[in-house]
Amino acid sequence: MSVRRIEVGEIEIVSLTDTAGPFFTYSGAYPATPRETWDPFRARYPEYFAGEDALFTRVGCFLVRAGDRTVLVDSGIGPGPVALFGHSRGQLVEELASCGVAPKDVDIVFLTHLHPDHVGWNLTSEGTPTFPNARYVASRADWEVFHRPEVKAAMEALVPGCVERDVTPLAGLGVLDVIEGETDLLPGIRAFPTPGHTAGHMSLHVTSGSQQALILGDVFHHPAQVPVNEICIAFDMDTAAAIQTRRRIVEWASREGMPLAGCHLLPHGLGRITRRDGVPVWEAL
Repeated sequence: MSVRRIEVGEIEIVSLTDTAGPFFTYSGAYPATPRETWDPFRARYPEYFAGEDALFTRVGCFLVRAGDRTVLVDSGIGPGPVALFGHSRGQLVEELASCGVAPKDVDIVFLTHLHPDHVGWNLTSEGTPTFPNARYVASRADWEVFHRPEVKAAMEALVPGCVERDVTPLAGLGVLDVIEGETDLLPGIRAFPTPGHTAGHMSLHVTSGSQQALILGDVFHHPAQVPVNEICIAFDMDTAAAIQTRRRIVEWASREGMPLAGCHLLPHGLGRITRRDGVPVWEAL
């Protein structure tokens, strides 16, 4: 049975799914990857394949409980409907409620990056913070890049309003903290750069006692990227940096044997990297 939550010492990580479905095709999402590259992975990871070319994916977030502090990692597609994701509506608020968490209970909203499917629940339809008592944390590099006119236009062509409506107002509302480099959010929860998917993409290193885990945002979109780091999704802004980040994480995570959390991995994004005949592979928990 797949797990939805893990414990890292005294810290709990809970997977939340905002939406899931066959929203993209392999040829569209991975245009530079030959079709035959996917063949070895069809039998091992059938849940990622919906028909000949359709890619099944989830848009996930993570709830982190550390003592009396509550961290939400990413905020999904939002209430929707969002055309890019099959006109689906996000379920994040309901997912939080199932864990006994109301929006007012969230202390920190950590945004791994600012793509539309990670910022959708930031604000309400009235333009107020969905999580009224939270500090919203993002990398300075992403904040700057996503406000460049050409990047903003490209993002809003995918999801109208995703920057102007869901990101930009955070600063004016006084709820935004921008960070650079390795930064401690709370005791045992440290943000660190994992660039490539976006310029300022960041992940979390969670440690408690002798245990540790990584929350990786969009470092990996598909388990095939664990053994084949060169597979890049169309949304990777810097493919060379993304490949290097994946190599670094694969080496670190497989050496330490620690659990990982990825926003688009199935069924709940929780797994670890092991080695079979010397080859790194993704195994869901």
